[in-house]
Amino acid sequence: MRVAQVAIARGPRDPLSYAVPDSLAEHLSVGCRVLVPLGRGNRRITGYIIQVADEPAPQFKLKPVSDALDERPLFDADLLSLFRFMSEYYHAPLGDVIRAGLPGGLNVVDARMAALTETGRGHARLDPLLGMLARGPRPVKDLGVSMARLLRLADKGIITLNYELERARVAPRYVSMISLTGEEPAKKLKSGAGPAVLLELLRADGPQQVPSLKGRVSNHGPSVRRLVALGAAEIEKVQIFRDPWRGAAAERDTPPALTADQTAAVARICGAVDGDAYAGFLLRGVTGSGKTEVYLHALAHALEQGRGGIVLVPEIALTPQLAGRFRARFGDRVAVLHSALSDGERLDQWDLIRRGERSCVVGARSALFAPVPELGIIIVDEEHEGSFKQDESPRYHARDMALKRGHAAGCPVVLGSATPSLETVTNAANGRLQALELPKRIGDRAMPEVELVDLRKNAPVRPEALLSAPLLDAIKETVDRGEQAIIFINRRGFASCFMCRTCGDVPMCIDCSVSLTYHRHQRRLSCHYCGYVTRVPTRCVVCKDGEMQMVGTGTEQVETVLAEELPKARVARMDRDTTRGRALTRLLNSFRAREIDVLVGTQMVAKGHDFPAVTLVGVLLAEQMLRMQDFRASERTFQLLTQVAGRAGRHELPGRVMVQTFAPEHHSLQCALTHDVTRFVKHESHLRKMRGFPPYGYCCLVRLDSPQMNTARDAAGRVARHLRAAIGAAGLPVELIGPNPATLERIKGRSRYQVMLLSKSRGALHRVVSALDAPDSALLGGARLVVDVDPTNLL
Repeated sequence: MRVAQVAIARGPRDPLSYAVPDSLAEHLSVGCRVLVPLGRGNRRITGYIIQVADEPAPQFKLKPVSDALDERPLFDADLLSLFRFMSEYYHAPLGDVIRAGLPGGLNVVDARMAALTETGRGHARLDPLLGMLARGPRPVKDLGVSMARLLRLADKGIITLNYELERARVAPRYVSMISLTGEEPAKKLKSGAGPAVLLELLRADGPQQVPSLKGRVSNHGPSVRRLVALGAAEIEKVQIFRDPWRGAAAERDTPPALTADQTAAVARICGAVDGDAYAGFLLRGVTGSGKTEVYLHALAHALEQGRGGIVLVPEIALTPQLAGRFRARFGDRVAVLHSALSDGERLDQWDLIRRGERSCVVGARSALFAPVPELGIIIVDEEHEGSFKQDESPRYHARDMALKRGHAAGCPVVLGSATPSLETVTNAANGRLQALELPKRIGDRAMPEVELVDLRKNAPVRPEALLSAPLLDAIKETVDRGEQAIIFINRRGFASCFMCRTCGDVPMCIDCSVSLTYHRHQRRLSCHYCGYVTRVPTRCVVCKDGEMQMVGTGTEQVETVLAEELPKARVARMDRDTTRGRALTRLLNSFRAREIDVLVGTQMVAKGHDFPAVTLVGVLLAEQMLRMQDFRASERTFQLLTQVAGRAGRHELPGRVMVQTFAPEHHSLQCALTHDVTRFVKHESHLRKMRGFPPYGYCCLVRLDSPQMNTARDAAGRVARHLRAAIGAAGLPVELIGPNPATLERIKGRSRYQVMLLSKSRGALHRVVSALDAPDSALLGGARLVVDVDPTNLL
């Protein structure tokens, strides 16, 4: 019999077998979506075909495929191979991997629907729930009541519960297009009448969308039908594509002359493109050295060869900005893919890429899976950024998978950064990547001078905002000269928390083990992990008497204090609270137009922006990230300080950077002081090698979480014993640490425990982790299991 192997997202780890009905045999192929029954209730859900073959009839009856959802495959054999590798390497269900590689909103499922019976209609006035159902069937998930209550109502014959198919959230958009057939109307049309006017319009302007004729042609509907009936015109359905650029025209640019270093780097990369074979490059260039121009020239060469390219950027905030530069160079050949687009826009961009009409793809992490027909180059900008690692299944790292896809496609992969990760630096040192250097800024402009302000000797004159006298004076001088300043603090909100002056109690999130941050603008306390919001207490809720006071600071308070200290300056804030939707673009445009003098922000201000008038960058509490319980804390601190410092003095005006700190002697700050990447890598590599941490070992984090702390703790203990047994039985060189409570013990109402696995052998580590690929219910005891291979966040 004909059997299809189907991978299901958020379903079983391994693919399931389904019988192929004769009616669908011609419509099913690898890479297509299908609707298949799942579970005892035969609920239908979307699956992805990964194999179709003739097989002997099994001993048990296979469920048949319910329906085919695609006329042509959504992914090819090369992408399927990448998906399989990711599933195996990251120990994730293949269906989850495929789902992550396709545009959102495509899947359809059966939803459980509640509907009133005739008996129920007689009770509708007595119960708000039944009154809601009187207006029509509703999905159970939208009713906001327990399943137990619905089952009781169903047993009484008041409602029925059935599965019905939900439509996909997005679908291609089509419009009716009218065009002339070339035949003259069989009858002469009355001059000035709608059909005659429409005929002349089509002769003059060509085919038209039927909806656009309203207001231009009287009685446009009957006029269209009249021309079609006379054989003079015909109607066809044409797909139209939603525009992520919002109709903005592409302003084309002129490529600048390259420096000698840029020319050498471009030549090496273009040589690899011509070689039609994989080559991995590390493009290490100081901030302002012109890495983007190298990307543009290399991609232009690939496009000239009839091939396409993918450019990955770490932040959604950067995607429109960088995509704009590529669009200025390549026009309508550029597609964008990131989560700030609507589902419909992403689907249309993905479809245009698949058709070969958009050969240059710029986007965030998931753009790696863009179906570029002839892939010629992959570029990963700011490859060191942690946002390239996905924090839900599949927990893949886009940088690493870019190298894997480039190897399979036979094309070069360029990893670019001013502060490359230790993993990438080590790969270059070992010959796995070819090193390309851009050691100087464009025009031989000087790197900004960096000054460490020791807060032990320079106490803040405005303690509530952590502003020292040297930094405050520098900001005033910068604004007086008509230049711009960026002030960086890695914490948003007005104050870190509130604290009772009497008993010391701090209001905590009800669902997370973190204090609530005060947001003055909203006059609320909020949790930055789960979104919980509550009012500000006037008195302590514990001792009932103590007065509450603000502790710590954030971007909102720094903005307020600077506005007080510089009454004539225009101060703005750039963080997650002020950059929702199109507000980010407006803010960046205002700062670039010099309508803002001082920009206060979180990490968002450090990410690749180029503002010619910025001559001062101030960093508040630089060592804040060093306190995190993560072996990458020093690396992240050095990278972030170097990146934010690189925003100053990028053009004609010289730059200055002032870093306030209580720990000026720390090696990450000392290396940032002189922009010394080599020295930092040497020092940090020594520490990592002694402890066996990546890149001198391999790591996997196993997390157990549950609403009940005891459930998570006990499950973590059982999992740890299970893994120790697997290590001992095979005699594998793997170190197990834990189980321990996670640094953030509780997030979104779930208590968290974790076990860390370390090994110098990648194969040994994966053999141990595979012991958790199919855990039984007794091992987990109701807890949720998360396996994170190559974790970048240990919190």
